[in-house]
Amino acid sequence: MKNRYCYVAHSVMWLFVATALCAAEGQDAMSYGKLVWTSPSQDSRGSMPIGNGEVGANVWVEPNGDLLFYLSKTDAWSENCRLFKLGKVRVAITPNPLRDGCTFSQTLDCERGEILIRFKAAEQNVKIRFAVDAHHPVVTVDIDSDQPVEARVFLEHWRTKRRRLKGPEAHSAYGLLPAGGESAVVEPIFVEPDTIMTGQRNRVVWYHRNERSIWKANLQLQALGDVAENQVDPLLHRTFGALIQGEGLISQSDTTLKSAEPANRIQVAVYARTAQTETAEAWLTQLETNAQRIGALPRDQRLTAHRAWWKAFGARSHIRISTEHDKDRKVVENINRGYILQRWTNACGGRGKFPIKFNGSIFTVDTMNHTDRFKGHDADYRQWGGPYWWQNTRLPYWSMLESGDFDLMEPLFKMFRDNLESRKVATRHSPGKPCCPWPRPS
Repeated sequence: MKNRYCYVAHSVMWLFVATALCAAEGQDAMSYGKLVWTSPSQDSRGSMPIGNGEVGANVWVEPNGDLLFYLSKTDAWSENCRLFKLGKVRVAITPNPLRDGCTFSQTLDCERGEILIRFKAAEQNVKIRFAVDAHHPVVTVDIDSDQPVEARVFLEHWRTKRRRLKGPEAHSAYGLLPAGGESAVVEPIFVEPDTIMTGQRNRVVWYHRNERSIWKANLQLQALGDVAENQVDPLLHRTFGALIQGEGLISQSDTTLKSAEPANRIQVAVYARTAQTETAEAWLTQLETNAQRIGALPRDQRLTAHRAWWKAFGARSHIRISTEHDKDRKVVENINRGYILQRWTNACGGRGKFPIKFNGSIFTVDTMNHTDRFKGHDADYRQWGGPYWWQNTRLPYWSMLESGDFDLMEPLFKMFRDNLESRKVATRHSPGKPCCPWPRPS
């Protein structure tokens, strides 16, 4: 099995290439930006990351031929200030394209900004192109088949009821924990359920809405209650979710769409939205308006603009290394590929309203099939919770200085500018004690 596990929620470590890299002739840099897998994945740990900087997805194909992806967004902050997934989507094709004798490939193409999945068999060839529009908050799944096929699109949601975080899982809400750890928590930490819209016609709509917030209490804990009185709570009534629809897809249930009839081409669109609104209805109106506006744009035109953005992004960095020694070529190739894929990951999750989270960005996955101490957690879990620890947050951004990706650094600077006044107050109130909340080693 290939080494596909670098995006696991609790163990994501960013690969950084040494700054002393030189431009070199030889293989074009973007040729290292193609990664091909030739077998399906057992679960989300074998997923590929993709995104447009604000909306992201973890994409994989299971051995039964189904395409799955976790949908994420950089501003999907819950009532407990945990960065949630929007949801999980499954696309099943009939007849199953991954049949005996089928040749399978899943290709990440950084230059085009897409994932291409191919099923090749004597009697059926199926191609799936997966992309997150570089300019719009929409995921597109385009299915093309030599023979007519049917598709079913499922929303597989897991936040179905109010649930308490206990034991090690409470570490995912680390910002709510005192120095003594989970056992010292006086108030229990609860995850609130999502809302699935009922009675929708030929579409699936769901959202998570924060009807409460820990923001004010958290500031009061820091002796910053006065700051809270003069600012707008950024968590309260924050609502995030998505709308799924597709040409030729009709409702089967509130969480499932299916093909009205077999077709050679099936196009699925998933529109994502985050906003703070007075009511859930207001958020839904915004979501529908955005979906209609984006859907009205010619699809080919959007695809051309999308590919142009990614091509320009790849071309603007000229850092790569070479060697004259055959024995070093494999190492050099891996370094070049690591550099390209790290820039890809940064760009996929680093153009939103918030900086890149050091503990998984927006590409955390579930640990249901783990056998270690992290087993049994859903994809919302991440060690060290929602806080932006500076000593870790800075790491993805150092490489951006070298690669010239200054636009990707803007969310980081914005976060500090937006919080400058409250930090001034915190500094004046500081008793001069160490700030680190974890126990010191004896």
